Amino acid sequence: MHIKNLIYKFQMKRISLKSEYLFLGMIISLPFLDFPVFEIGFTLQLSYVFAILTLWLTLRRKEMRVFGPEFLITPLTLPLAIFLTFIFLSIFQSRFIPPGQRFLAHVNVEFFVHKPFIRSLAQFTALLFMALPFFLSVNFIKTKTMLYKVVVVWMFANSLASLYGLFGFWGSYVPNFPFANSVVMSGYGGFMVNRIKSTGMEPLIFGLSLVIPLPMAISVAVARKKNWLILLIIPQLLALLLTFSRGAWLALLIALFALSFLFIKQIIRHKLKILIGTALFCIVFEFIFLAAFKYSGLVYVFNRFLSSLEGKSDYSYLMRYETGLTALRIFKEHFILGGGIGNFWFYYNQYSPRLLGDWWIKSGMIPPTVNNIFLSFLAETGILGFAALVYFLFVLFKTVITSIRKTKDNESRIILFGVLASLAAVIVGYQLISTFYFTFIWVLFGIAIAASRISQGVAKDGLENREITNRSQKS
Repeated sequence: MHIKNLIYKFQMKRISLKSEYLFLGMIISLPFLDFPVFEIGFTLQLSYVFAILTLWLTLRRKEMRVFGPEFLITPLTLPLAIFLTFIFLSIFQSRFIPPGQRFLAHVNVEFFVHKPFIRSLAQFTALLFMALPFFLSVNFIKTKTMLYKVVVVWMFANSLASLYGLFGFWGSYVPNFPFANSVVMSGYGGFMVNRIKSTGMEPLIFGLSLVIPLPMAISVAVARKKNWLILLIIPQLLALLLTFSRGAWLALLIALFALSFLFIKQIIRHKLKILIGTALFCIVFEFIFLAAFKYSGLVYVFNRFLSSLEGKSDYSYLMRYETGLTALRIFKEHFILGGGIGNFWFYYNQYSPRLLGDWWIKSGMIPPTVNNIFLSFLAETGILGFAALVYFLFVLFKTVITSIRKTKDNESRIILFGVLASLAAVIVGYQLISTFYFTFIWVLFGIAIAASRISQGVAKDGLENREITNRSQKS
């Protein structure tokens, strides 16, 4: 019997490591939103593939009861169920409320997005799928060691994506450079500049994907004295700055501000080092920008923020302002369940205040989203969907804050502060985007619950240890 137990332990350890590697593969693929992807009628991202493979192997090896209470019951399970229920109900609104017919006359799009019901159903399916990376993160992160491993792997992946973006940024000024698609060009005040989007869909989304794990990485570096993590942060900060995304910058500032409450003593103690490091970083950034554009990068950053405050001559500001007003008009008429999740595009022409004139609509440049998560849910899912979203986020923040207050483990408190700072960055970032089915967002939600459980001693040992213990007791 003893030999059989040894053989079983070896087999379980090998099996669990395989599923763990697939889960970590999902973490590695988080920043790769737009490259590489697979087009199979819809965009299949790498993180989707790894999430599905992780679930498949977990089911095959019976490592966890995936449909049992241990896997599914979390503080967010009920809020998530309510959230998805009201989104599902909003789908049927899109079937009974016809879109503005003038939209269809001006825009030539595929059949898939021509039908409000089909588009709405696809959006709901994408959100429903996000429950998978959430529950996988909650259940695979059972120990501090695994939590630290996930953060380090995530930071490593973001560093690779950042280096790819920086490489493409420089190469975009070389004729026929093969990786120039990692940047996009935009302008302010007649001055054109390349912006890093790397493996993201656009600079803001890529920037936000970089910001999310940074506070957690800083917390891990402090808690475990892993100063080498700073080396992974440096290329990410450079790439983040060169996205020229004000939303990503603001999200980073809010995250660092939230984190500073925990490390105020360390900041005061090492203020000279921090000032010198910041100055060196600004010098490197200025050198890169001057070499590329013959123009001051710091001045450009200042002007970008100034244009946000003035708002008058900033096209991006006017576009977001107009879509926000449009969303409120849709909500006013479709108060209860909105116009259907994902269907803002169809109703834009009907409710737009035309601040930018008709040329935008006639050219087919109709914004598919509101670019604000809360206004988007008001317009597309009504007051019920909006309330469900707020309730979901409230329970999430409450769980983390309560764990910070109750935990007696200082190391767990530091990690939870990092998680809280990352969540604060998400709230800020989502003032400027609407898409709620990014895998890295739902992995963060899973990490938040897992870290809270670990801090309270709720999380058990790793999968293999739990299974071995159960088998030994039966024997």
